[in-house]
Amino acid sequence: MQQLEVAYIDGKLVPINDDHNLKPSQIYVVNFKRVRNPRFHRKFFKMLKVVVDNMPEAYAIRFGDVDRLRKEILIQTGRYETHTTINGTDMIFPRSISFADMGGDEFESLYSDALSLCAKYFLKCSEEQLDNFINDFL
Repeated sequence: MQQLEVAYIDGKLVPINDDHNLKPSQIYVVNFKRVRNPRFHRKFFKMLKVVVDNMPEAYAIRFGDVDRLRKEILIQTGRYETHTTINGTDMIFPRSISFADMGGDEFESLYSDALSLCAKYFLKCSEEQLDNFINDFL
């Protein structure tokens, strides 16, 4: 299956580049996924860094680096997959947040959920305070 990037210009979907095999008058089935903003991705990781640097010691012992905190946030916000091993043990795996695996709308939802979780449990502040603090460092 071919992937084609398009832009919505003047009410029409227009291919961004000419590297496609679209033929005039052919019918194509299209699945839409809004591309994620890289700046927003950086903002998410800035939030994780701010939380890691400012969380209470009791949390820092368990979630004291960005990767462990990211995994915990994904699990706590329901973005995980489960697997039962051959011996019956249930395991939880956080889902990927790579650009290919998570679109813009879902990532914005994750950011909102993560902001709420971090403000409430890790920093004991309002979401607005945390978001403003993060924006000051971007």
